Amino acid sequence: MLELVEEWSLGPDHPLKQPMLRCAPALIQNEPLPWHEASAVMQEIGLYDGQRAALGIAYFAGDNSTSEGEIGLSNTNHRIRETWVTKGV
Repeated sequence: MLELVEEWSLGPDHPLKQPMLRCAPALIQNEPLPWHEASAVMQEIGLYDGQRAALGIAYFAGDNSTSEGEIGLSNTNHRIRETWVTKGV
């Protein structure tokens, strides 16, 4: 799987490319990012309407092993998705 991430990293640039390159290996290797870091990436993703797959990767890459992490990630996820729904995307 990491070989696919490496191959993908060689592709065209996009503003979300670097944040996704932080999240994907964390998810694949089961080495979660600190929840606040994943939440910050989710907020970056939220600027790009409808990027639900990227949002899901960042969400699941975050450390939700504490109630603080679970609540923080869930709240960020919900807020971004609600914004997209309001915009109709």
